[in-house]
Amino acid sequence: MRRQLVLLLLLQVVAAPAQAACSRPLKVVISPMGRNMMVEADGSIGGVVPDFLKLVASRTGCQFEYTSVPRARAHVLFENGEVDLIPGTTRTDERDQLGLFIHMYHSRAMLIALAGRLPPELGLDEVGSRGLSLGAVRGNNYGPEYLRLVEQAGSLPRLSLVPDPDTAARMLAGGRFDAVLAGPSVFAEAAQRAGLGDKVAVTAVHGMQPAQVGIYLHRKAVPAADQAQLREAIATLVTRGEYSRLVRQYYAEPKWSTLGLDTRPAGGAKP
Repeated sequence: MRRQLVLLLLLQVVAAPAQAACSRPLKVVISPMGRNMMVEADGSIGGVVPDFLKLVASRTGCQFEYTSVPRARAHVLFENGEVDLIPGTTRTDERDQLGLFIHMYHSRAMLIALAGRLPPELGLDEVGSRGLSLGAVRGNNYGPEYLRLVEQAGSLPRLSLVPDPDTAARMLAGGRFDAVLAGPSVFAEAAQRAGLGDKVAVTAVHGMQPAQVGIYLHRKAVPAADQAQLREAIATLVTRGEYSRLVRQYYAEPKWSTLGLDTRPAGGAKP
């Protein structure tokens, strides 16, 4: 009888998760961002980030509840502490005050235009001197060089701020502006839906530095123990190459979709 009891206890230990589940379900805010985060007309979600968070849930036992809003609104919800987790977000000093950042990849904004309209590379100053009209997704931030170009275009005005990549793709196809300023991976799915997958070309902007992108956990909204558990789980999965694997799976086509994207494990979370 004692041997049976010991065996039962051993089986329970083996079957139990390596870590306890989070203290409560966590609210995740997502926005359409190419194949990273896809929101369908019926409200269903998919893409690299939801699939990655499924791996996190399996590892930790934590539960995630999703809310879908436009990108600019997502940042407001996070700043107000109305959601716990915001993925696919560029690291900034201001956001570090509110949230714990967990690095996942680097992304570089580029110009995406109809093929033949722009050269393969332009300098930061050349983008402004050419008088290009630009489209950008409201709420996106790829670092100071990106913000400088957006500010310059907006002051002329030669800037169209749109709520999502699909709107940007339709406007580019309709000739409403010369180029979209974004990470190609964010724009790829929208370009495909708009029939532009093989009709656009990407222009690298010399001097545009890569931005750190990852997940922010709200410091006040998420209990400290949950932050520590999620930080460890996410960092471990990224280091093992799980995020890179999902990117390769989702971004096989078009070939230009992963330009400016570096998913090699690097960096980490800052306390």
